[in-house]
Amino acid sequence: MREESEERGRENPGSAEESGVIEGVFRPRRLRAKRLLREMTAETEIRPQDLVYPLFVRAGRNEKRPIASMPGISQFTVDRLEAHLEPLVSRGLASVILFGIPERKDAEGSGAWDEKGPVPEALRLLKKRFPELVTIADVCLCEYTDHGHCGPVRRTSTGEAWVEN
Repeated sequence: MREESEERGRENPGSAEESGVIEGVFRPRRLRAKRLLREMTAETEIRPQDLVYPLFVRAGRNEKRPIASMPGISQFTVDRLEAHLEPLVSRGLASVILFGIPERKDAEGSGAWDEKGPVPEALRLLKKRFPELVTIADVCLCEYTDHGHCGPVRRTSTGEAWVEN
């Protein structure tokens, strides 16, 4: 009798949750019985220190411009970053990525390497004020070029436009 019910269980185990199979991962019931076992055998755990917070930094003073397409995210001038980040860092934020919003764009993307630009200024501030914060800087030129490509456009010997990136 037991063999029959086990055989039927294999043929039609019911829902994925009942069978312990979720997206191709087998979790025997014994590993789902207790909270600590579930935590210990979980595939993914997302903690605040695992996340990278995007910061859009622009030139200017005392500005915060919400980004309509990204609710809860804004563009900040460097002088507003510290006040914005303080509560986030105190709650466990461990890393940020900086995206520069230049005042001017040109074909070369020259604003990207301006030492007085918003990203280098923000990096200096963050390293001084939050030395343990991991800071990542976006180095793509697309935001700094007037044509929107990720590198300067050059002409080949045949006259073809080529993006160097």
